[in-house]
Amino acid sequence: MRICLLVLFVPILFLSCREDDSATPNPHAAKILAEVNCTDTFYYDFPRVNTYYDKFIREQKQKSERLLDFQPIEKGFDSIQIRMWFSYDYFEYLLILQNDKKEWSANFCTFEPVYSKKFDSIVSLKKACRYKTPKSGWIRLVDSLFSLQILTLPDYHKIPGYKEYMPNDVTGATVELATRKVYRYYDLFEPEFMRDKFRQAEKMSSILHLIDQEFDLNLFQLKELKHKTSNTKGSTDTIKVHEITLRDIKEDSAPH
Repeated sequence: MRICLLVLFVPILFLSCREDDSATPNPHAAKILAEVNCTDTFYYDFPRVNTYYDKFIREQKQKSERLLDFQPIEKGFDSIQIRMWFSYDYFEYLLILQNDKKEWSANFCTFEPVYSKKFDSIVSLKKACRYKTPKSGWIRLVDSLFSLQILTLPDYHKIPGYKEYMPNDVTGATVELATRKVYRYYDLFEPEFMRDKFRQAEKMSSILHLIDQEFDLNLFQLKELKHKTSNTKGSTDTIKVHEITLRDIKEDSAPH
């Protein structure tokens, strides 16, 4: 993050970070949100690739909702809810950002999959959730997320050439969002690996690092991660993950 040039600014910054601005109106965010759908018709955007893929993704989403006991948001939400699923293997983390009754909140969940005896399916999830508050306050966080286009980034299938560079064993981020007039679902896999090739991946990478820092999650401090392979029961592979420093998020109010 930026370093204050004058010592006199430090107390002001400290107080602003501690102030609860979750219910403070945010004209910039409201303007960007209104631009997502300027019509009176409900906008529904779910990946459509082929019959098999579409069915698989939808079934996986619905199964996750049942296992985690979350209500679907495909018919909309008042006023906005954003669900971000991210992990290095399976969906192991979920952050729910929402503005309900004019107040922002964040619920961060970690969950551990419980597999069948044959290790070929997930039968349940061990879930632990806790509410979090952004270090810089809600106004700055929401402005940054919206300016990084979290509401409008495309699914990776719609980005020409994206699949050609994608590794076989992919992980990444899935975003599901709903407002009164909008529902969207999109995947952007391997944003860290793809960030130098695609601006959309770079934005998603910045989003994940911003969230990591603002909510003090420390997810990107892991030096190596172990996960179950899909073809060997009980075995593990070690994946080396490079440590990445969070980029400063520009504070300009105009969306990119």
